[in-house]
Amino acid sequence: MEEIKETITSINQEQINSILLAIAIAICFKIFSSILARIIIKIFRLDSKNKAIENTFYKPLKGVFTLLGIYLAILVLEEPFKIAEGIIKTINMIFRILIIIIVSNGIAQGLTAKSKFIKKIQKKIDPNKTENNSSIEFLTKIIKAIIYTIAIFLIIQELGFDLKGLIAGLGLGGVILTLAAQDTAKNLFGGVVIFLDKPFKVGDYIEAGTYSGTVEDITFRSTAIRTVDDTLLHIPNSEMSSIAIVNWNEIKRRRYKTNLLITLETPLEKVKKVKQEIENMLSKQEEIYSDTIMVNFENILDKGIEVVIIAYTNITNYGEYLKLKENVNYQIMKILENNYVQLAYNTQTIYLKSQNKL
Repeated sequence: MEEIKETITSINQEQINSILLAIAIAICFKIFSSILARIIIKIFRLDSKNKAIENTFYKPLKGVFTLLGIYLAILVLEEPFKIAEGIIKTINMIFRILIIIIVSNGIAQGLTAKSKFIKKIQKKIDPNKTENNSSIEFLTKIIKAIIYTIAIFLIIQELGFDLKGLIAGLGLGGVILTLAAQDTAKNLFGGVVIFLDKPFKVGDYIEAGTYSGTVEDITFRSTAIRTVDDTLLHIPNSEMSSIAIVNWNEIKRRRYKTNLLITLETPLEKVKKVKQEIENMLSKQEEIYSDTIMVNFENILDKGIEVVIIAYTNITNYGEYLKLKENVNYQIMKILENNYVQLAYNTQTIYLKSQNKL
């Protein structure tokens, strides 16, 4: 307590005034940081049709002005309190590093699908798609990675390290890192290929080789697919870019096909009648394209008469397609039942030859 009292009594009026001024500067910059950020955005025409507060640069600028207030407040105290030159140099270095962190992080976090900068890129790359564009999401991740990488190099430089010497000094370690990063480089290149080709996007149901499921995310290293078993599968981008991919969300129509195997004992008149009734039934289905309906007596097999039914529907949703397929199958079975036509099944007739022994 005695030491504290002595310290307080040793502070002169000039130092008290400097403390009050420093506090005032810090508070003023904090209060007016939002206003100053808006002014900068207006001056450099960084604003869009939206409010300045929604601008990508608003939060970084606000953070910079707040930090600037604290920095100026410290400088005000330098002379009255005789702060050592080494401490001031350290404070300057910390100030610059914090500026780098605030600006880089603010810009990176502001890069979203709704930001003006990303929207401009989106219009140039793919003007027809404005929602759920995984290519834009992947590009955003690349830009963020570049921003953070530059920030890290700037911070390393601020800490006094020579980047050229650091890179040159890696030597054998650099070679090892390069070899270890080969798979990462392949996956990154695969991600770029996916970005350029756009074979699928987040939310699409795809079949990729032996894998199938809904795409949940596309990162630098892998593509995440939610399988029908509700498990999350991560496939390396290097593999995704080199295998055949079926995108079921891109289909414009689905094909219904089934084969009927009617018993050989069925009269031809009944076969013709069943064919005609199936054609009429399919043509009445609003979801089926009437010009795609094909009901044909295709083969005569040893097991029975094969009738092939093919039709295309405008339903692309798999669940709705299964319902249509079920309904059509019910009606086909009803037609067969009404005409007393039976379907053939695998049977074997064995004839035993008897021999009369003398």
